[in-house]
Amino acid sequence: QHPEVAIAHYVLGIALIERQSFDAGIAQLRQALAIREIAFPGGNVQVAESLVGLGDALGASGKAAESVTSIERGLAILESIKQGESAHAANAHILVGMSLQELARDDDALAHFVRGADIADRSLQHREAIAAMGLRLAASIEIGRERYAAAVPHLERAVRLLERGKAAPAELGKTQFALGQVLSELGPTEREHAKAMIAAARASYVAAGTAGEAGLAEVDAFGK
Repeated sequence: QHPEVAIAHYVLGIALIERQSFDAGIAQLRQALAIREIAFPGGNVQVAESLVGLGDALGASGKAAESVTSIERGLAILESIKQGESAHAANAHILVGMSLQELARDDDALAHFVRGADIADRSLQHREAIAAMGLRLAASIEIGRERYAAAVPHLERAVRLLERGKAAPAELGKTQFALGQVLSELGPTEREHAKAMIAAARASYVAAGTAGEAGLAEVDAFGK
């Protein structure tokens, strides 16, 4: 079939996944992939896109191991066609990290989260939000291990990126608050730093208006 037919299958598959119709959506994504693999046997960006999209859907449906296999295949193709620093690659690294985290492969997940953040930060323009998401996820692994000091650099970098990218105040506030919470776990030496960051988060949530109301309530409840 013509590669354009794959686009229709892919778009329909994504729409079905968004509606939580996982089996039907995954079937459509597999069809798109099969058509593209026949049309482009050496692999190209479209094949990689299908593999990553399928992997994302598999992860959302609770099939983390299959998700990892599919996304890693997509990443390998992107590397082979010199697209390993692309937006597709940044997104794929973060997605595969999420599935690896589901499989309790935290070290591997951490490496992918940081790699995705590095690509979004250093190789792409206006992708600060993607980089910050990868860094927050990396920090979440360290927090889960109660390695709070190791989480701080990831969150500090995320805050800087969001400030640089002029992120929405609620998004910035969420990251500032996460950093303040982590700093508060480090004892008296970081107490003032933690207070300052939580105050900054509060100011960001106030600036966000209605979008920041839930976050503002969480900040005000913290430490009570």
